[in-house]
Amino acid sequence: MMSPRSRWCVCGVMCSILLVSTAGAQVPRFGFWADPYEYGPSIAIKTRVVDLDNDGFLDILNPIGGPGSPGPRVYWNRGNGTFDSQHLPRPTIGPGYVGSSIPVGVGDVDGDGDLDLLIPQSMPWTVPGYPPLIYINDGARRFRCDSYHGFPVASMTCLGGELCDVDRDGDLDALLWVAIGQSRTLRLFLNDGAATFAEAPSGAVPQIVDSISFLAPIDVDGDRDQDLFVAVFAAYIGPAPSLLLVNDGSGRFSIGATYPPAWARHASTGDVTGDGLPDLFLACDLQDRLYINDGAGGLVEESARLPVRKTNPGGDRTAGSCLSDLDGDGDLDLVFTGWFAQSGMKGPQVWLNDGRGFFSVSPAGTIRGGNEYSWEDVAAADVDRDGDADLLGTLILGNSGAAALRVLPGLDRHARVPSSVARSENLTIDLEALGGRWVVPFVGAPASILWIPPIGAWGLDLVQAVPLPPVFFSDTLPRQSVLAVPNDPSLSGAVARVQSIHIATSGPEPRVRASNWLQFRVR
Repeated sequence: MMSPRSRWCVCGVMCSILLVSTAGAQVPRFGFWADPYEYGPSIAIKTRVVDLDNDGFLDILNPIGGPGSPGPRVYWNRGNGTFDSQHLPRPTIGPGYVGSSIPVGVGDVDGDGDLDLLIPQSMPWTVPGYPPLIYINDGARRFRCDSYHGFPVASMTCLGGELCDVDRDGDLDALLWVAIGQSRTLRLFLNDGAATFAEAPSGAVPQIVDSISFLAPIDVDGDRDQDLFVAVFAAYIGPAPSLLLVNDGSGRFSIGATYPPAWARHASTGDVTGDGLPDLFLACDLQDRLYINDGAGGLVEESARLPVRKTNPGGDRTAGSCLSDLDGDGDLDLVFTGWFAQSGMKGPQVWLNDGRGFFSVSPAGTIRGGNEYSWEDVAAADVDRDGDADLLGTLILGNSGAAALRVLPGLDRHARVPSSVARSENLTIDLEALGGRWVVPFVGAPASILWIPPIGAWGLDLVQAVPLPPVFFSDTLPRQSVLAVPNDPSLSGAVARVQSIHIATSGPEPRVRASNWLQFRVR
């Protein structure tokens, strides 16, 4: 019986390179091929992308819930941007109900170095509510939820939550927007440092009786404490202004500014102008808004920097957004999504920043597939550790009511293989790269993931990895490497991985970076 190295050497000498005759794509580029993350009839929740198990790879928190649900859902990253789904244990208290589109908080509430979860419990209007749940993380993919950790047990229907250190004492406090009739108000609970929360003294936050949709911490005045932008969807009788709450440094807030009513749904913060000050994009049913930090503690509307203005208010509704460097040029671009009845757009939309805070529509071909449905929300992060941004979010699959997590990897450096291949058949390795790069595919035995700075995360056995013929990308057209698998009975059931090394030859010396790795099995 051949050794694994011998097996893959036999395959390697039978490898050929093919050019795929498809249209070229622009950078940034994101691709979609398969969706293994459907999870049945339910409602999509705002997605959080964080490293929950401290392994260096970003996981996804998608806390779908409901009466009788098995609990919040976490997608654990396998180290290559694919995920294993797990329901966290049901809480031992309360119904554990999470309603539609509920933002949740993530942060280290007990000071042990790993990320815990603040999950509001939203009840139907006719049912008394319960305080939010705190899921305590042990750092090893296990959570416990066995008490209210200081939250009062009095009826409280929470419609969203966020964690941030408002009083600068080194621990994370909880901000909750809570239903009062048809409206919502903001309540602040202070952490004692051991994940026990108590409500802040009266007057710590202004009374807000409008329908809060999202809360964005932002140090707008540069005094190193967390101010709060409160995105307001509507008052009971119609649209209402959003608010900027200014922190005095001790966790007491006052209204610093109000902003025109816009049926606001979501807010994203980041420095879009490159001046070191945080700015804000406000996703709305009416015109989306861009607010630029004036350097004097204020946010000034400069929505003319956005390339597209809605002409039929209510026809297009922006639901989620994210500021991230999508094209690798060092500034923050914008990706957003929602329900676009007027324009007919589907899936995420990308606007590119010129570095000064002026945005343009990304060229056609930015999103390759995966945009046949409207997305409920969107996030951008490098989940496969290949050095470029990936897009992910939740959506409802047509009229079925089934929700799905969708992941669109970035295509600056990417490889893709089928999950299995039969003996005597060809294994097709799809390769994506930027122009001017040499790409060297490798095949080899699986191994524990090794982080090799600055190359990236390597998932193949270093001794047994066998290089295949290199491919030069003169443009961004995808290529294929075809690997002929011998009809060798000893290969049945063998598992191997494929990964590529990308070498940029321009500049004073070659720059080397690894793609994602993917695994396949021989049938």
